[in-house]
Amino acid sequence: MILEFAIEPEFFTSWERCRYLTEKFGVSKGKLISRYPKRWLKMVYANLEQDKDLGEMDRKRIEEKLSGIKEQMLYRHHDWNQSIDWMMNAERETDLRPFDGIIGADNPRSHPHVFVFDDLDENCRSEWGMKTEYTVERTARDLASIAAPLLRISQHVVFIDPHIDPYKKGYVESLPKFLEACIIGRHNKYPLKIIEFISRYKVMSFEEEFRRQLGRELQELNSMGVVVTVKRFKIRQKEESPRGADGLHNRYILTERGGLNYRWGLDAGGKGETDDVSLLNPATWDKRWKEYIGDNPVFDLGEKFEVRGTA
Repeated sequence: MILEFAIEPEFFTSWERCRYLTEKFGVSKGKLISRYPKRWLKMVYANLEQDKDLGEMDRKRIEEKLSGIKEQMLYRHHDWNQSIDWMMNAERETDLRPFDGIIGADNPRSHPHVFVFDDLDENCRSEWGMKTEYTVERTARDLASIAAPLLRISQHVVFIDPHIDPYKKGYVESLPKFLEACIIGRHNKYPLKIIEFISRYKVMSFEEEFRRQLGRELQELNSMGVVVTVKRFKIRQKEESPRGADGLHNRYILTERGGLNYRWGLDAGGKGETDDVSLLNPATWDKRWKEYIGDNPVFDLGEKFEVRGTA
C-alpha cells in the first residue's frame, strides 16, 4: 500500500522538479522516497551546492522543501558499489531487493523498473498513480500485509476496533499477524516502542485470554523493549459534553506517521469476504490521533492494562 521509489539525487537542483516530486510523496499519498544509498540526502545537497547556475531564490525554495523531506523518506538495507554510478547501482539493487520504481533522467539499459522523469504523469504506470485505497481479502495474512509497510516504519502503533475480543476466532487469527507485521523487516532506524489496542469497554475483562492468545508475539515484543497496552473506552453520555459525544465505531490503524481505515474490521472474515482499506489524509489522521491518543481523548477510559508475553 505504501510504495518505495528511488530517485536520482541530481533531480533536486531544479525548483520545478523538486516541487513536483516532493508533492507526490508522503505516507498519505502511498509513496515514499527511498534513502538509497544511506547518504542520499548528502548527495542531493552536494549536487545543489555544485550547481552554480541555480538562482538564489530557487535555491532557498529547494532548501525549504528539503528541510521536511525526511518524513517522506524510507530507510532500507542495501548494497552499494562505489565504482559505478547511481543509476547502475539502483538497477542492481532493485534486481536483489525490488523498488516499486526508479526515477531517472533516462533509461539507458531499458530496465523495467526505471521511470523516465519527463514521461511521468498519473496515467504512465499503475505504480506511479496516486492509489490510496485497496480492496483486500479478509484473511489474517492479507489484512496484515496491506498494513505492513506502514507498521514497520512506525514507532508508536495503535490498533482501533470496538469489537477486539481474544475469544473470537477472527481476532485470534488476525492479531498475531498484525504483531508479526510490526516486527518483520524492520530497519533499526525505526525502533518500535509502543503498541496499543483500543476497543469498547465491556464489564468482563479479557486480560488473561489476550495474553494467552498472543503469548509468543508478546514475548518477542517484550524482549525488544516494546510496551503493549490494551485500552477499553467508554462512550461518553451526550449530556456530559456540550458538543455531544462521538461513537466508537470506525476501525483504524494509527501511527505517528499516518493511518489506515478498515471499513469492516481488523478481524479475519469468512471465505470470499473482502474489505476496503484506505490511507487517511493528513487532516483526518490528525483528528483521529488527537481523539484516541491525545491528551484529551473524546472517550472515557474504562479499563487499561499492559500485557506481557509468557515463556
